[in-house]
Amino acid sequence: MKIVCKESTISDLEKRWDYLIAENSGDNRWGIWKKQSINDNKSGKVKTFFALLGKEIIGEVTLIFEKSELNALRVNKEYEGKGVASELVKFVENWAIGRGIKYLIIGVEPCEVRNMQIYFHWGYTDFVESKHETLINEEILVLYYKKDLRRNK
Repeated sequence: MKIVCKESTISDLEKRWDYLIAENSGDNRWGIWKKQSINDNKSGKVKTFFALLGKEIIGEVTLIFEKSELNALRVNKEYEGKGVASELVKFVENWAIGRGIKYLIIGVEPCEVRNMQIYFHWGYTDFVESKHETLINEEILVLYYKKDLRRNK
């Protein structure tokens, strides 16, 4: 399986969000998130990256510049456990290093033990903080961990 990672275009974002909305039909939050994601990418607040298999977008992650935070790391169900997320995060880390970003942060809910183990394996082990986040009328606890990208050089 040959995965290619790249920076998104607005056209890519439209396509990906339409897919995610269809996958989560009945949940109106996805339409709100689509609009916000596209606006934030256009304004330069964030940069979204995609993992592709051929021309199919099979995964994504968004870098929020203000916080140096990886957000919305998602892989299509049928490709989970096949190294897609690892390739994507590695790509973004190298992209960030090339732009002088010294560290990245990733958040995880305490109940997402599998994800937390993966993030630790990737080197996101320096605890930053825990925060209660409001996600459209839902409050969740998120633990934030940092990785010093200078250790990779």
